[in-house]
Amino acid sequence: MAQGTVKWFSPDKGYGFIDPGPDEEDLFFHIRDVERGTDEAALAERARVEFEISSNHKGPSARRVRLAGAQPVAEPQETQPAYTFDEALKGLRDCLLAAAEWIDIIEDLRKNGQA
Repeated sequence: MAQGTVKWFSPDKGYGFIDPGPDEEDLFFHIRDVERGTDEAALAERARVEFEISSNHKGPSARRVRLAGAQPVAEPQETQPAYTFDEALKGLRDCLLAAAEWIDIIEDLRKNGQA
């Protein structure tokens, strides 16, 4: 990863600029380019940061911005659903059958004048 210094960053505006070093063009970065878990308040002027350089139609920019030396935050792992589709479908079917039985019981009570 490249390193540089925050030249200016405004969390309120949602973007900032990094000075990557002598004879290098300043790099734009958007708040969405700041790595999850990075304290935005620490990205003050002159803070040392690490980043990757990317390019778009407007020119070079920084992405995956984090404080220099900070450990990257692992992306959350996908969790397995508690039930398979077939198990969920069976559970729903069982609930609907039980509801139908209760409906029959209530209708019988009404017919007999007990409800």
